[in-house]
Amino acid sequence: MRTLSPAALARAADDLVAMVERSGFIPDAVVGIETGGLKVVESLTTPPPIVLRCRMARPSTELKESRLGRCLLRSLPYALADRCRLIEDWIGSRDKSSVPSPTVELVRCIDEIARIVAERGLTRLLVVDDAVDSGGTLGCVMSALRARLPEEVRVISAVITRTRPPGCTATEPDFALYSMVLCRFPWSFDYKALPA
Repeated sequence: MRTLSPAALARAADDLVAMVERSGFIPDAVVGIETGGLKVVESLTTPPPIVLRCRMARPSTELKESRLGRCLLRSLPYALADRCRLIEDWIGSRDKSSVPSPTVELVRCIDEIARIVAERGLTRLLVVDDAVDSGGTLGCVMSALRARLPEEVRVISAVITRTRPPGCTATEPDFALYSMVLCRFPWSFDYKALPA
């Protein structure tokens, strides 16, 4: 388990983009998957020239977003919250998820991205998310983008962490800063600022 403060997140976001750029892929635009991926993009110390957004929320997020869920998770000590996260990840890892169908909201986002790509002549998109657990969200977004954009537009993905071993998710990111590491981000429901 790794807890990332805002400063540690900014370093991690910068390291992730540097990893992608070292491979020779310099994106024309960065697509942040809301909520986590967009927050990773917003944490970059050097913002990309064009930031696009899309949303594809996991069903389990709705429960955690409830007022009761947020209060309960924030009140837990990290040791107990860490165990809850490990249990949640273990339960999720027992069933290799498939890629869900795009939601109406995602289709609207992809249409807007396609419009901007065409207007500006973009040819390289980097899709960023905070974490790949099951791989369903990332797979859905990547499939929808590739299906909607012209073939000459190259789309790759990068995440701060891939929580499961390669081959155990519906979709693998092209780049991951951490592998088999659960991260607690500043926007995580159980995140508490550490004393200075």
